[in-house]
Amino acid sequence: MFNKSKITSAMVIALAFGVPATSMAKTSTTNAPCALHAHRVTKVTPYRAQLFVGRGTVLRGASLFVPAERGLTAEWLETEFRKHLAAMQSKDMANCPLDVAKVKVEVISGGSGFWVRLIAPDIATSKEVLRRAELMLG
Repeated sequence: MFNKSKITSAMVIALAFGVPATSMAKTSTTNAPCALHAHRVTKVTPYRAQLFVGRGTVLRGASLFVPAERGLTAEWLETEFRKHLAAMQSKDMANCPLDVAKVKVEVISGGSGFWVRLIAPDIATSKEVLRRAELMLG
């Protein structure tokens, strides 16, 4: 009887700690949703960079506004999105603005939240980034 209770206790402990660990182990980035879905995007604007001093601007991507949340910092957001970018290399997420080739991410504080800047290398890619970013609103 004494051995039976030890075995039962060991099983309970194994289930308590083992099941959550195995369920987390099954989670992979291949089926992970776009990292931007974890945050509420309230505004999207085209990101324009200066072409040459005094020569106008050119579309270079999108700026998304994420309202501040408790414990959220610009550095944490930037790290989260950069990790997501690295994990999404060669994955197909049709409407994730982070899943566009050669996109760079910058996050800056913006009053009551953060501006997430998605910067593309060329105009065609910039248009695709902006299109996908605008889908984050709806």
